[in-house]
Amino acid sequence: MFPLFHERHVLVKTTSKFAKTLLFFLLGAIISFSSPGFAGEVKIGLLLPITGKLARAGELELEGFLMAGEEINEGGGVGGNRIEFSIRDTQGKAEASRKAVQELAEQEGVLLIAGGCSSDAALAAAAEAENLKVPFVITTASADEITEQNREYVFRICPPSSEHYRSLITFLSEVVHVRSVAILCEDTPFGRYKMKNFFRVRKRLRLRLLRKDFYAPPALSFRPLISKMKARNPDLVYFISRGDDAALFVREAKEMGLNPKLFVGVEAGIGSPEFFEKAKDASEGLFFTSLWVPSIPYPGVKDFNERFLHRYGELPGYHGAQAYSAMQLVQDVLQRAEGLDRDQIKAALREADIESVYGPIRFVSYGKKSGQNRLPAVIAEWLNGRPETVWPREIASSRYVLPGRKPISR
Repeated sequence: MFPLFHERHVLVKTTSKFAKTLLFFLLGAIISFSSPGFAGEVKIGLLLPITGKLARAGELELEGFLMAGEEINEGGGVGGNRIEFSIRDTQGKAEASRKAVQELAEQEGVLLIAGGCSSDAALAAAAEAENLKVPFVITTASADEITEQNREYVFRICPPSSEHYRSLITFLSEVVHVRSVAILCEDTPFGRYKMKNFFRVRKRLRLRLLRKDFYAPPALSFRPLISKMKARNPDLVYFISRGDDAALFVREAKEMGLNPKLFVGVEAGIGSPEFFEKAKDASEGLFFTSLWVPSIPYPGVKDFNERFLHRYGELPGYHGAQAYSAMQLVQDVLQRAEGLDRDQIKAALREADIESVYGPIRFVSYGKKSGQNRLPAVIAEWLNGRPETVWPREIASSRYVLPGRKPISR
């Protein structure tokens, strides 16, 4: 059962995700957790794509925020005050996000804003938050320039885009020693964006490009392309495809005996339980890059996964973990701040130093960046039906297994 939701003066009890989504479609939703005995309330603004193309990410983040907020209030709140959320549906759009920040800061009077999935939307929101001097904790948006504007009120939990592939570079250079690559990419804006990022990896490692194939999703079969890949015998097969396409590709590749040193995909394609259900045994030994996986051995992750699964019937993914960790940060900041005003909250954010389910959170300045948390992206591998964290070594949950080899110790 979800908590009680207040939208303006209307009290609604929701028991399904559909009803919840309809509720939050009404911009300006306010969520109060009905627990008696609080001295007051602390209002936190949330910017999330509840509808639109990024709605699935927004849903997972919303679930993470709600669970954390309810747990904080059940534990007595912060300083005797109840956490209250004021939510805006941005649809992942820049102008909607800018207006939402204005409403949250000027009309709702929030102490802090959190969220931000789309980089374009977060860039617009960050500029407005800085202008209105309201702290903004970004959970997901990863464009480098977001934290390169020397802003005092903008803080980001997740790593910037330019750092997403560092772990892949070290893994390929230190462990697998690949020299050539064949690439399969869906012909979509998502695919071309991911292709552009991977070409930085290829350039850094000086990989010889043997094939680069685009396809229009959804695919009926990849067998002709796989046959051409197999003829070139690449060390690495890197595939950028999602959902059913990714599962189809790996099944057919295994059936046809395509056997590189390594298969690596993007998380959006092969990181989900739905992929495993479709790929079955063909998933074994596949690697993918990720910002976070449920197996990552950060403090509290196991319990967090279990509570999230019990509450929502699904695992949180990195979106849910980012949102929940943002509230762990908010709780810490509210407890340490000298008072409950925005400048005092900003000062406490600058001194943040916590361990969250998403990893350590400490905001630093380096290069052009300020207010940036530094965390490694990870390499995960499907082992025995479970995505295990295998790289970097210091946060691995399991030993990696390379094709045709026995497990290698950490």
